[in-house]
Amino acid sequence: MLFERPRVTELLTRTRAAQTTVVCAPAGSGKTTGVRHYLATAGANTAYIPFSPTTCLAAVEQLFADTEDASDVAIDDLDAAPPAVVEALIERILHGGDTRRFILVGKARSRMRAHRLFASGLAASIDSSALAFTRDEVAQFALKMNCQHDDQSVVQLTHDTEGWPIAVAWILRDAAEAYRPLRGAFERWMESCAHLLLEFLAAEHERDRGAFNTFTAHLRERSEDALGDLEEGDALGFPVVRTRTSLRPYRILSRLVRARLAAPKESESTIPRMTLNALGCFRCEIGGRPLEFRRRRDRNILTYVALAPEGHATRKQLIDAFWPGADRTVATQGLRTTLCRIRLAIADIVGAKSVDAYFSSTEDAIVNFDNVSLDVRRFLDHVRRGDLEYARGATQSAERYYTATDRLYRGALLASEAVEPCFFAHVAPAHSVL
Repeated sequence: MLFERPRVTELLTRTRAAQTTVVCAPAGSGKTTGVRHYLATAGANTAYIPFSPTTCLAAVEQLFADTEDASDVAIDDLDAAPPAVVEALIERILHGGDTRRFILVGKARSRMRAHRLFASGLAASIDSSALAFTRDEVAQFALKMNCQHDDQSVVQLTHDTEGWPIAVAWILRDAAEAYRPLRGAFERWMESCAHLLLEFLAAEHERDRGAFNTFTAHLRERSEDALGDLEEGDALGFPVVRTRTSLRPYRILSRLVRARLAAPKESESTIPRMTLNALGCFRCEIGGRPLEFRRRRDRNILTYVALAPEGHATRKQLIDAFWPGADRTVATQGLRTTLCRIRLAIADIVGAKSVDAYFSSTEDAIVNFDNVSLDVRRFLDHVRRGDLEYARGATQSAERYYTATDRLYRGALLASEAVEPCFFAHVAPAHSVL
């Protein structure tokens, strides 16, 4: 559901007098949605052009040729383009004498070379504070979502999220889909889905993984010497608030990390074991209770990660395996949604706080074999031990291991599933062992 924001459209209209408008804010701030809605209302004589890491210098020249008659030219994800491309574009804007108004959209102010535009006096700025939801917009969005709310719950949500559009929209949708009121929705969301916000940010800042890890470390440690790192993070588009005297991370992130640190660790003895069977008929249970997966792909990805070396698969590996050739943005969103559904299926049995004991996905996807029993691993382990015992002449001991493999074997690997191409590498070797 698209929530139209006339205030953002008005901001973009008011800045038309400037040759360039720089729309720069952290991921999830509604930059692209706001700009595209503005272009749709501004008339046909506009252009929208997304950049990417593969955008080349020739594309800059083509851009100027193709948009010669346009009144507004929006260039999205400018900071994703190679530095030489960004520099060439800024140079043309500054010295090309164009009558077009350029709208430059991105997260990382430093990579957008925005300082050159601001220093020239030719650019207007729309930042995260301008894009943040106001109380009135939160109330309007809640009304559109048919989410029961009152003034106090609206004020509280606006404060807790600082109007960060992705967080506001996520929490409102979560409450609306569960037919729950807005009051208490933030706390419920923090317990069940908030970890996905960190996953979203980590994916958005893969290019800045080192700086992002430093940023999250400051969230954990609340270091007093973080100003320099926060300055760098602010320039790279991390969720940072600039006050009159300092900088600080968005409070929702600080609260999320503090809640994780404060959560008591469950002892291994209190955690029921997950049993995951991939031989023959797929079955996944925790403490004897079956997990309900909404999609076949959910259980396929869980199985794929469990079969990966040490139960560890990177997001890139999963995207390459299950979304080969797909648009990167679509594939990343699809993977994020699937990982969320897997975690929700586990949370339905053990609660949101215990999910990481079985399956984590903050960065890479990991199955924790300390608490997960995979029949394939046990089968292969029994075969290896049986072979070792047989090789040293301990035939009775070897027989016991081979008998155990017979009890585990319920059919060929993934025999009951429609095997996706990414499993072929697993199925063939496994069948040769079996």
